[in-house]
Amino acid sequence: MAYSTLNDLIAASSEKDILELTDDARIGEINQGFVSEAISKADAIIDSYVSGRYRVPIAAPVPLIVGDISAQLAIYFLYERRFRADMPESIMKIYSNLIGQLKEVHEGKMDIPAEPIGNGIMGSGPTRVNKTAADRLFPWSKLNEW
Repeated sequence: MAYSTLNDLIAASSEKDILELTDDARIGEINQGFVSEAISKADAIIDSYVSGRYRVPIAAPVPLIVGDISAQLAIYFLYERRFRADMPESIMKIYSNLIGQLKEVHEGKMDIPAEPIGNGIMGSGPTRVNKTAADRLFPWSKLNEW
């Protein structure tokens, strides 16, 4: 199940914009194939960022924030296929902001209303450590001396 739909893209932009971005044949119809491909790319990016903290794919009902990010990323991909060499600056800024939000989710600075990995059971989620190479008791460089 996709996190967004054609109607979500139209609501986030406009039907005219989506038509202009997908109607290569100039027949006056939105190309569903291009829209589906853009949504799939968007959802794959979302999954790649949230998969360390949440079960993916995120189950229905899709949280509003996830659906919005999916729609906005899909619009970015539609612009990218049309204007690859000359992307509008406003679209690039929106993309950067969306990726920033996903990074915050990935880093645990922002939560989404979805099922976390492990359902709160200790030891079943991602592992985090606070140690650095300087904390090692026996550095790897010492192995060459043996």
